[in-house]
Amino acid sequence: MMHAARPRWRRPGRALSRLPYRNGTGEINAPVAVGGMEVLPAEIVTGDEDGVLAPGDDRNLALCRRYEPADPAPVPPPVRCTSITGGNAVRRRMKAQASGGTHMRRHWFIAALALIAFPTLCVAAPAGGDVIGTVAALVGTASVRLADGGGEATLSVNDALREGEVVRTAADGRLKIALRDGSTLSLGSGTELTLEHLSLSAGATEQPSLFTQVDGFVRAAVVPLHPRAGFEIATPSSVAAVRGTDWIQQYTDGAAEIFVERGSVQITGVQARASEQVVLQAGEGVTFSKIAPHTPVIRWGAAKIAAYEAATRVR
Repeated sequence: MMHAARPRWRRPGRALSRLPYRNGTGEINAPVAVGGMEVLPAEIVTGDEDGVLAPGDDRNLALCRRYEPADPAPVPPPVRCTSITGGNAVRRRMKAQASGGTHMRRHWFIAALALIAFPTLCVAAPAGGDVIGTVAALVGTASVRLADGGGEATLSVNDALREGEVVRTAADGRLKIALRDGSTLSLGSGTELTLEHLSLSAGATEQPSLFTQVDGFVRAAVVPLHPRAGFEIATPSSVAAVRGTDWIQQYTDGAAEIFVERGSVQITGVQARASEQVVLQAGEGVTFSKIAPHTPVIRWGAAKIAAYEAATRVR
């Protein structure tokens, strides 16, 4: 526990009460109740400065594995020992899980008593990919397919996102991701985006940031972390590469349509059309298809620009 780099709560004292008794002597390995909420032995309790949560459902153990700090301290494999307090990411993820049918029980001041019943949790858990950003804004519904085989979870604002995860927005959903390099990705409804890699190093061998889009709308506002930082969004028909710009692209029916709001974007075809390449300047757009040559570069009209901007507006 000393090397776990996790918050740990403990109130000094003993589980057994001292005289004078109020309702008899205390017990170990027995339910406790504060404010009308019962916490059973071996239940998982998580919390932060905003409060604590006792979901009372074994399925939430998998969700606890989702939370990792952005820069975790090294822990000897294969076992990670951690406090059962998990912070905002776990608390909000459990809250989202609870809204789908699991009964959620919450109270602001039960952490110390709950930890008497179940003070620590030690589980073997894969670390998963690095945290590359958080959910900055959300309208409607969005979900994430976890990279460590943990299934899918509904997203909430402030949830952490990791390399290798796949983010999906529902037909009513729009989502903005704040990346750790200062860039943002805004996803329109019906979008699927894989978070492949985020470049945070200036090393000569560092790979560019890479995201794979297979459907829907994505708007990228890229802030270059260093002069050599590359940033790419790939689709089955094209790769858009930049070093610092603002652009919107839609992928549907085998074609990627790209428009540049600010700066410039280099677009390259893939597979049989890998030799096709154009550079778009602000105000210009193009369409790259898997089965046909790309369209001529043209300046877009105000109505079409407004429609694309509206499709990726989260707030």
